[in-house]
Amino acid sequence: MIEQNKACTMIQSRYRGYQARTKYQNIQEQNKACTMIQSRYRGYQARTKYQNIQEQNRLQLTAC
Repeated sequence: MIEQNKACTMIQSRYRGYQARTKYQNIQEQNKACTMIQSRYRGYQARTKYQNIQEQNRLQLTAC
């Protein structure tokens, strides 16, 4: 009976460890995806801002 309880406890602890590792991996994947989205959006913003500045400079040069 005692060995059976130890075995049950071992199985439970292994399963809980597996669940925790799986949950951690899912969170890591989500964080990577969020970081990628943020990075792409910031790049888009920077390119758009740069294009607007270039256009303003062209308009100022042609106005002179």
